[in-house]
Parts: sequence; C-alpha cells; structure tokens
Amino acid sequence: MSIIVAQVVVNTYSTPTDVSKLLNITFTTSTVPTTDQVTDLIIRADAYINQISGHNWQSQQWVEQHDAIGTGMRAGTILPRNRPIITVDKVEYWDGGSKTWIAGVSGFPEDAPDKQTYYVYSPEGKIVWHKLRLDQRLRYRVSYTWGYTTVPDFVRDLSSAIAARDVLLFWGSQLGLQEDISQFKKRLDEKIFRLEARATQRIGVAVG
Repeated sequence: MSIIVAQVVVNTYSTPTDVSKLLNITFTTSTVPTTDQVTDLIIRADAYINQISGHNWQSQQWVEQHDAIGTGMRAGTILPRNRPIITVDKVEYWDGGSKTWIAGVSGFPEDAPDKQTYYVYSPEGKIVWHKLRLDQRLRYRVSYTWGYTTVPDFVRDLSSAIAARDVLLFWGSQLGLQEDISQFKKRLDEKIFRLEARATQRIGVAVG
C-alpha cells in the first residue's frame, strides 16, 4: 500500500501563446475567450494526453508513503508509483521510538556504517534498503522527481492543438476568423489525430 503525501505539478504542456499562434488571434483578460479560459482548456487537454498516453510528459515532484515489507521477495523494497523517475531525492523510514522520520543514505553499507543505506535501481526506480527490514504500514517515505525534464515538442503541439479546437467549438462564431471554421477544425482534427498516434506509442518509440 502507498499513499500520496504531497504533489507539486509544474507548468502545462503548452501556453495560451501557443494556442494564439495556431488561431492567429490574441488572448487577454478581456477577450472572448480570456487567457484564463484558454489556460483551463489547456489543463483539460493535458489531462487527456496523460490519459491516452498512460503517463505524464513533464517533471513533477512527488512524496509518497509506502508500507514496509520485512519478509519475502519484497523485503526492504520500495516501488514508487510513477515512471519514469528522474531523481530520488530522499528516502526515509519512521522511527516509532523517537516518532520521527529518519533519512537513509544513498549508497552502500560501507559508505555510511552508522546509517541505514539504500540503493536505487535505474531506470525502473526500484529502491532497496540494504539492511533495514521494517514490517508495518506506511513506514517508508520517498521524495522523488519523475516525468520528463523537457516536454517533447510533439506533446506541446498536441496540447495546443486540442485547446485550439476547443476554442473553435465553444467560441468559433465570436472569433472573427478569416478561414471557414469547419475547414479550420478539420485541419486541427487531422493534426491531433497524427499527434495522438505518436503519443500513444511506447515511450521509447514516441520520444525518439
């Protein structure tokens, strides 16, 4: 069992400026739609992209608590919930006597003889304590960064294209576009279809 203690989500995949470039219009606090409304569409588009691709395309800081398993194949092992993991920043265990979280040391037992040490297996991100074998619920806590250090260009394009299509659906008649809205939407749908196909490929294929 694991629970999320805290989550910090960074920026969206695209911006209102990216959407503006697709539609050739400018968004402000007083336009229709407003910048905030376009940002909301981007957030929804990003959530959809995460759903169809099965993972997140940006970096996030994450803190989780995990059950401690002391016996069997999983003894001393922690499996963070998210992939791919960029860095494991801190691994802690709960000391019931002092009622505090105590940080372990990344490395081997000989590197810190007086500390509990752990090793991080990359790229899967599995964490294994060398000696520590607690066996109670939610006694381990892991702080780590996962996702992608740079959002791939095609994901940013997909995010802005989906948001632009939604702008057309909701406010198309109020935008004063030069191009026929139905044709514009058709071009965006074709672009979205191509980019979605790439986003749903295996991670190694999609990014490469």
